[in-house]
Amino acid sequence: MTNPFGQSPLGGGPDVMKDMLQRSQSAMQELNVATRHSLEAMAVSVQTAQRGAEAVRAQTLSYCQQVAQDASAAAHAIASAKTPVEAFQVQADYSRKWFEGYMTALREISTAMGASVQATVAATQNAMPSGTKPLGERPAHPEGGVES
Repeated sequence: MTNPFGQSPLGGGPDVMKDMLQRSQSAMQELNVATRHSLEAMAVSVQTAQRGAEAVRAQTLSYCQQVAQDASAAAHAIASAKTPVEAFQVQADYSRKWFEGYMTALREISTAMGASVQATVAATQNAMPSGTKPLGERPAHPEGGVES
């Protein structure tokens, strides 16, 4: 069936359909490759993040163990104090040491977390092929869609 302008509704017949199928197949192949690269990069990223989380966990556990030991020693020293002034001095020294240790641990753990995030981002970027561009950075194709 033809339209009043003398062209078929498909605008080119079987050649247009064949071209569309080839483009669709090509686009699906590109999508499969990009998906595979994305999944591989995600796996590398998760592994790197897990190593960073384990390092932060180890630092946190070490800090908690040290705090528990220091608190136990301070409690023993307070209980052994001869005078209330001596007990208050032990408590004040413990409080100062605890705060300084807390601030040091906080800085160290924050640094480890930042390094973990940076390593995770770098691992993700390194895992992606160099020619891969996010869709937002690809130029628009004149016939619609984006260029690969």
